[in-house]
Amino acid sequence: MLDVRSAPSGLEKMLKTGIVAASHTSYVQSSASSASSGSIIRSGKSGSTSITSAVAAVNSAQHVLQELCTSTKPCMPTPDIAAVSLIAGYISRVVSEKTDCERCVSLVLKKKGSSTSPTDGLISHKDRGDLCYPTAELVRVLHALKRFVDVMLPHHAALLKPLQTCVVKSADVVVGLPILLCDHCDQIQRHK
Repeated sequence: MLDVRSAPSGLEKMLKTGIVAASHTSYVQSSASSASSGSIIRSGKSGSTSITSAVAAVNSAQHVLQELCTSTKPCMPTPDIAAVSLIAGYISRVVSEKTDCERCVSLVLKKKGSSTSPTDGLISHKDRGDLCYPTAELVRVLHALKRFVDVMLPHHAALLKPLQTCVVKSADVVVGLPILLCDHCDQIQRHK
């Protein structure tokens, strides 16, 4: 019973302190009028300065994403990369199930038995016969996207629509990457 009472209490305290903001359609009153809208800056800076710095952060994050995706250095087999690789395996499985193009599938999924990278060794203990091993290129792109979000997070309060901005800016870079480009598919299929 203690857990049931503590969850709403914790949410109410977060709303009152302004850590999160209530939705415009909710019935919950919040002392912070709209902390996530970008008009309130917690650091005390003026709105135009924070918006300018947020735009600079978005451009910087997009540049970091481009550099990491096009880098030729191999990813070191760290637990962080192993976690990204495990998620990339699930993504590659979905791509293989939803896509008819064999070339598109080969861009994100390794063939069985060809998992020789150190990162594959870190996730192989999870293999019960159905684990898909992603290509190094897909792992690189997903790790770069993770780093992109890490750069964007400190500036999310200054952006009007942080999630939409992240998706649009990252998609601009990822769609144009040559490492995930299939010769047999058109641009409409690529945007899916």
